Formats: sequence, structure tokens, C-alpha cells
Amino acid sequence: MQRNTSLLLPLRPLVFRGTQWDFSRALIQGVLNLTPDSFSDGGRYASVDEALAQAERMLEQGADCLDVGGESTRPGAPAVSADEESRRVLPVIAEIARRFSVPISVDTCKADVAKRAVEAGAELVNDVSGGLFDHRMFEAVSISGAAYVCGHVRGESLTEVHAAACGTAAAVSAELSERLAAMPQTLRERVIVDPCLGFGKTLACNIELMHSGGALAEHLDAPVLIGPSRKRYLGEIAGRPVGERDCATVGASLAAIAGGANMVRVHDVGMTADALRVFLAKPQVDARG
Repeated sequence: MQRNTSLLLPLRPLVFRGTQWDFSRALIQGVLNLTPDSFSDGGRYASVDEALAQAERMLEQGADCLDVGGESTRPGAPAVSADEESRRVLPVIAEIARRFSVPISVDTCKADVAKRAVEAGAELVNDVSGGLFDHRMFEAVSISGAAYVCGHVRGESLTEVHAAACGTAAAVSAELSERLAAMPQTLRERVIVDPCLGFGKTLACNIELMHSGGALAEHLDAPVLIGPSRKRYLGEIAGRPVGERDCATVGASLAAIAGGANMVRVHDVGMTADALRVFLAKPQVDARG
């Protein structure tokens, strides 16, 4: 799927472990939750076989990357130990790496889980906390050679994050800039930024960020991932419960790509991929004039 290059500045390729992304097209990251208590699909992929079947479905539908998570980040979710989180994600990551040729991301805020996941076959570490929950994260990912998705939150726990109310995209951009400046340079060269819609953001801020991928990429000199999938703010706009927000997610994903985002993170890969193909299709020019 070709991106709208009129909206985006050129980005240097992102090179990490066995993968290179030049962001000449919009990328889709498919969500694979292995948690029993995720806000939208908890418990659906509890076994390795169920998770692998869903991974294969998402790849067939057009996923460019799979994001495997073992701890829920919804408001009020109980904390999970590094050992329990590893028990959930490592067998699935290892099997996906063995069976499929696709970059695997591990969705974790723990340096120990990130290290183990990369050893099992993950190539990206998706940390919504941007290193704030575990101050060892930057060093661990830098040494691993994996790419790093640096999320934006305020606070050092999910309770603090969900109690916050960040109101502007400019504030998010400034705070992400501070996180990037704190990284080792080797990691800075392999970073993707995620403004983390829904994590301590007002409705107005979520909507602004949804359209601000290009501005964030320009200011931070990094590719931008937007993850609107089934978020509460979509329910506020569309008036739909969490299980009926995939159409709203498609709309948000198209808005994000139009606004300059380089990647979108979604649960329903097929619906999003089809919509993006249509959205980015170009009219054919008749050579006869």
C-alpha cells in the first residue's frame, strides 16, 4: 500500500536485526493479545495453537508486523510479573518466528521480558511507557539490536497514566522529544514513536494526535505509529461499545495515514488493509490522452 508522499517528509530507512523498512508505504501492525483480561479480546488466543492461527490469519490479510502482548494495559488491569508475562508470550513468539517470515514485536514495559522475547525471535520492542516503567529498558533494547517503539505516557505506573489528562499534541511531541534525547544514540537510530492514543489523553487530544503523524515525524525525526484500534475515544465519537468499534478504527486509521502516520496498529487487519488499498488507489492515466 503506497503512502501519500505529498503528506510526508522522506524518512531514513529503519534497519533492525533482519529487517529494513523504508516507509515508502503505510505499514500495518496486527495486535495479538495473549492476555485473559485485554479490554477487547481477552482470552480469545490463550493457547499457542489459537494464537498461531490468528497470526496466520493476520498475515494472510496483509499484516506487516505482529505485536504480541502478555499484559493488559487497560485501566484497572492487575499487574503481571515478568515471569508470567514471559510464560504467555515466549512460546508464541518462538513459534511465529519458526513458522513465518514476519517481523515480530513484543508489547511489554519490562526490560527482562523484552530481552527474553528478542532472544526468542522478536525484532521490535513496543513499550507504551517509553522507558518510564522500567528504567533499564533503553539499555536492554539498545544492546539487543531490536527496534524500539517509544510510547508517550505520563507517570510511572498504569494507575498514574490513566489518571493523567494530557491535552495537546504539542505537549506529547515535546515530552517524546525528551525521551528520545535520553536514549543511547544506537537506540535512537532504531526508534519509532507512538503518541499512545487513549493513555491519559483527553478526547480532543486523541483526535488531534490521530491527525498529527506527519508533524510528529518531522519534529522528532522518526517514523510514527498510531494505534487507535477499538479505543474508548472512538466509542465516545461513534457511540459504539468496544466490540463494535472496528469500523470506527478503520476511519481512524485512514485519518492517521492521511495525517502522515507511517504505521497503524489494529486488531482487525483485513478490514484496515482493504480500506487502505482503496483509500490510496490512484486513477489510471490513459496514455492515449
